[in-house]
Amino acid sequence: MIKVVFVHGWGEDCSLWNDVQKYLSCDHFMPHFVDMGFFHKPIDLEDTPAIYITHSMGTPWVLKHKKNILGLMTINGFTYFTKTDQRHAGVDKRVLLRMLRQFKSSPHQVLRDFMLNAGLENYNAPNSMDEHLLLDGLEFLLECDVRDQYAQLAIPRLHLASSDDAIVSQELSESSFGRDIFWYKNAHHVLPLSHPQEIAGKLTHFLKAFQ
Repeated sequence: MIKVVFVHGWGEDCSLWNDVQKYLSCDHFMPHFVDMGFFHKPIDLEDTPAIYITHSMGTPWVLKHKKNILGLMTINGFTYFTKTDQRHAGVDKRVLLRMLRQFKSSPHQVLRDFMLNAGLENYNAPNSMDEHLLLDGLEFLLECDVRDQYAQLAIPRLHLASSDDAIVSQELSESSFGRDIFWYKNAHHVLPLSHPQEIAGKLTHFLKAFQ
């Protein structure tokens, strides 16, 4: 049975995938879930051959840490996040540096502001969070660059993105993955929550290539 691994992004946990799962038939694959430990005990998986379904920061995290990637479906993903002289799309590093400074004194407020910007208007930050891991995640976003790892992939790929994503711009999406992207409207940065049935449909079709 095919191993399919779901990986969430910064400030999220495995519950990101709950709505998508409701529309999936798991007859031909075994779902597994990485949890980065922001709000719960961290869950990582042995690096055995698997298809990866990633959201946001989960994409560069997988490309950096996993080698046995059979297929990759990215959602609101990217191969780098911040601008440099060599990376012309992305977020100004000063934005991340400001988030890092503010998080140290007001972690709940920074998380709420980020989620509001991501499109979650009624988000309430959990009372319990691992501030150190969340800070590590912001530092990873600041420096991550997995363009070389992505360029070396010779596997099936599928990229889904939102035209109104305030976190990952269209320019950054296309800089990361080219123009072969399925675009959604009114989805913001939370496609698994705003369009779970559509995401499940795309995933089901994507997995047929591996049966």
